[in-house]
Amino acid sequence: MPIYEFMCTKCDEIHEDIVSDTKIDILICERCGGYSRRIVSTFGFRLLGGRWAKDGYSNEKEKTDE
Repeated sequence: MPIYEFMCTKCDEIHEDIVSDTKIDILICERCGGYSRRIVSTFGFRLLGGRWAKDGYSNEKEKTDE
């Protein structure tokens, strides 16, 4: 299940929550009881394995001009 970030509209508290339904955009803030809206946040990821290159999918075979 994905983890989303929510920001309270009342106290501006940002918290993460696991949400099983992606249609849920509003939760109740645990701190003040106000409404928390889902926000767009940055995320990081790492490509693991021997066939991924820095700028895209890499092919081990040399490309030849035809």
